[in-house]
Amino acid sequence: MTYAEILSNNQLLKDQLIGTEKYPIIVLSNIIVSQQKEILEHSLRKHKINAEVSFGDYDNIVQDSTYLLTGQQAVIIFWEAANFIEGFSYKASIMSEEQIIEVQKKIQSEILAVFNQLKNVPVVLFNTFSALPFSSESLQKNKLEIICDELNYFIETNAPTNVISVNIDKLYSRVSLSNAIDWRYWYSSKSLYTIDFFKEYTEFVLPVFLSLAGKSKKALFVDCDNTLWKGIIGEDGMGGILMSSSVKGGAVFEEIQANIVELARKGVIVGLASKNNAEDVDEVINNHPDILLKNENIVIKAVNWLDKPDNIRWMVKELNIGTDSCVFLDDSDFEVGYVKENVPELSVYQVPQKTYLYPSLVRNIKSLFYNWSVSAEDAKRVEMYKAEKQRTIEQSTFISIDEYLDSLELKLILYNNDATYISRLAQMTQKTNQFNLTTKRYTETEINKHMQNGDSVIAFELKDKFGDYGITGMCIITYAGNEAVIDTFLMSCRVIGRNVEKAFFDEIIKLINKKGNITFLRANYLRTMKNEQVSQFYDKLGLSLDKTTPSGNSYYLIPQEYLFNNIKYIQIEYGK
Repeated sequence: MTYAEILSNNQLLKDQLIGTEKYPIIVLSNIIVSQQKEILEHSLRKHKINAEVSFGDYDNIVQDSTYLLTGQQAVIIFWEAANFIEGFSYKASIMSEEQIIEVQKKIQSEILAVFNQLKNVPVVLFNTFSALPFSSESLQKNKLEIICDELNYFIETNAPTNVISVNIDKLYSRVSLSNAIDWRYWYSSKSLYTIDFFKEYTEFVLPVFLSLAGKSKKALFVDCDNTLWKGIIGEDGMGGILMSSSVKGGAVFEEIQANIVELARKGVIVGLASKNNAEDVDEVINNHPDILLKNENIVIKAVNWLDKPDNIRWMVKELNIGTDSCVFLDDSDFEVGYVKENVPELSVYQVPQKTYLYPSLVRNIKSLFYNWSVSAEDAKRVEMYKAEKQRTIEQSTFISIDEYLDSLELKLILYNNDATYISRLAQMTQKTNQFNLTTKRYTETEINKHMQNGDSVIAFELKDKFGDYGITGMCIITYAGNEAVIDTFLMSCRVIGRNVEKAFFDEIIKLINKKGNITFLRANYLRTMKNEQVSQFYDKLGLSLDKTTPSGNSYYLIPQEYLFNNIKYIQIEYGK
């Protein structure tokens, strides 16, 4: 897409998003990067994120980081080493050691000041320093390169948790240096980068924004034949399929499996969607000497001769996630086209005919699963879903749902303002869409700020006789005088249907009442495309409707008058 087309489409997307919540981003820089605005806005708006990009003053990063940040959701910093001082790209090579040290100390001091001033911004994208455009072809590093290396190490060792380093050299390698740099405008107006660079930069950082907006992918469904291995198991047999780097044609598929295993270990749900005999595929997974992708990495299988769209819908339903949270990978022209046509909200990718391009495709797909906050629950994802399968089997033996729930031996453990779980809490706000009353997205920095400000950030862990569901629910309560407000109330879809939300809300009211001075509670339901199932949640709990608007409902409650649910089959404990 040309820059002119981006400008035109960006305005159309902006008009379509009128009335939606704005997502303000500010760019701070010591060079001219004005083309970034429309390109970044366009990319985010395509994903229904109503971005509005603004800029600080030219070469005023430290001061702007103090004064221009009210309400900003993200800050992007283009701090070019070549412009630390006028002509530094070439002056560095002739400066004395003392002069170099003086510049470095000044920049380090300014970096720390910026970090401190930006500590409450949800996310800061800090571009690494690079001398690559100004380097000679000599094997020996010049002074500017050494300075950049040392400052990048300084950033790495001093950056707070809300700062993400963006490796600019990776961008140069993706675009090529000759296509990334515009020397004419660099020397005329300190505008270093081309439109191609800004396009690639935007795609490079896009996963961060998608993660924060709860739009990262959650599940990867893959075909088997000529997708996980080379060959067709039903025709070639165990000895005829290839997936090892030790045999010709197998290296690509070994790498593919390794990448999928990596995703599984990071908490991505991996499923098999293959037209095959289930016993043949199980034989490969269980017994092939070269297989890397094991049952321990696979959450769900739809291996049969049914239509793949039907199998994919079944897996989505079983997992209780949105279809738009899933990715499908297959080698067949027919299957790819058929799935795209029948499951349009699914992200579908095809194995390239030139298989040497396959690993790079999968590496790109991995970015769709980028997770801003990684928690302990991620590593246990497969185990948790398999335990849920056991629960489903046991439930089928009961006629009464209450008898089944009583048999589970449910234990709800609450943690109030426990910083141990900040990473998981931030992750839940970013990923939970269905049972989420307000769908507010928070980073770890923002969760910590709530705790430090005297708010109540209450998390719960759920256990039963089959295992630990992990930290699967949370509530944030803010206070002002004698009034409390439920800012956030959410729960993982994994624990829906057990009345846990009622038991949890009971404990929230008890906590509020223990404060002694709270006589009024407010709560809101903010409608989204995915949280309709909780639209009556507060009504069912007995809260009074205060106001209804197109965006949702507001409620109130006198906490001392609340009628407790007293769910008898859920044991309540408080963590230390």
